[in-house]
Amino acid sequence: MRRGPALIVVGVVLVISILGFLLAALGSGPSHSNAPSGGVVRGTGLSPSPAASFFSVVRSGGDPPSDVLGALVVPAGSTATSHEISDAGVGLYDATVTLGVAATRSDIVSFYKSELKVEGWQISGPDATADGKGTELFGTHPSGDGYYWEVGVKVEGSNPSITPALNGDTPAGSSSLSLRLFEVDDAD
Repeated sequence: MRRGPALIVVGVVLVISILGFLLAALGSGPSHSNAPSGGVVRGTGLSPSPAASFFSVVRSGGDPPSDVLGALVVPAGSTATSHEISDAGVGLYDATVTLGVAATRSDIVSFYKSELKVEGWQISGPDATADGKGTELFGTHPSGDGYYWEVGVKVEGSNPSITPALNGDTPAGSSSLSLRLFEVDDAD
């Protein structure tokens, strides 16, 4: 038996396979991922980190859905301070997670103005809170569950003259960040 013709066939198959792999890799182009955009958000000193772990304490029956949680980030190094479930299991999902963030209010607002857009949220704001003590903005995101979801981002700076023990929420010089995530009724 001669090995020459068999080796030629194996070589041709190998070359075609490699070329096919390269063409597939080059032709796929960039794709959007629900992972945080990574890196430091320009002008803030803050890096995005997935928010899903902070919402695990208020997740119920698959809500909020994974595609919504995958599109929501928090500043890296945030610490959970409290949570509240407003829907009480009746009606549409509505829950708030409050975090402490070692950053200024303006840096956190800039972080969310940038990152919500990157993650596909339609945003409005920022505006001053009703009591004038903070800043808030809102984002709307479609979900595979057939609903739209909204996030309310409320940021208040803590009073650095109050000691952390008296303040209760956040260490002195940091900010309080509340993320209210709720399902939107299409009838409205």
